[in-house]
Amino acid sequence: MVLLEAGLLLLVLRSLGRLQQRGMFSLDHAPPFSNGGLNVGEQAPAFSATDLEGRLVEFDRLLGRKCVLAFVSPQCSACVYTLDALNEVAQRERDLNVVVVGGTDLEENRRYATAHKAVMPILTPATDTVRELYRIKGVPYVFALDSAGVVRAAGIVNEAKHLTGLLAAAYSPVAIAHEIA
Repeated sequence: MVLLEAGLLLLVLRSLGRLQQRGMFSLDHAPPFSNGGLNVGEQAPAFSATDLEGRLVEFDRLLGRKCVLAFVSPQCSACVYTLDALNEVAQRERDLNVVVVGGTDLEENRRYATAHKAVMPILTPATDTVRELYRIKGVPYVFALDSAGVVRAAGIVNEAKHLTGLLAAAYSPVAIAHEIA
């Protein structure tokens, strides 16, 4: 009986999670795909991390063009779908800089990048301070930044359609006109 109840509870929680991802259910009335993070219009903080070859990377040096900054974890099952979607975008949108921040273990990030054929850099921060700077409460979480590093859209992204929606919100002609104004 306990196993049956636990199974039903898991199904209910899963359904509520899907409704929340679609913006149809929220306990805090936040916009769809939101779960903390920097607000639209905020400047993305500078940080340093190590790339998969062990070189130090300064994030602010990667700006100068539109940028997608994604936070993932190799232990996160939903992050695999995010990484797949980011791979597609990185290959299709050559004018878009796609950067991923993984966990704090460089070797684990290397294995993760290899296993999922990451075509974009996966950075390894020394500590979780970077997640704290960006106010990340959970992963996968993605920011769409303009060329100056200002947040244009952000949220939980664990499917290709979520990423497409987030990029459309950030880089649509209306959003771009707002950026120029």
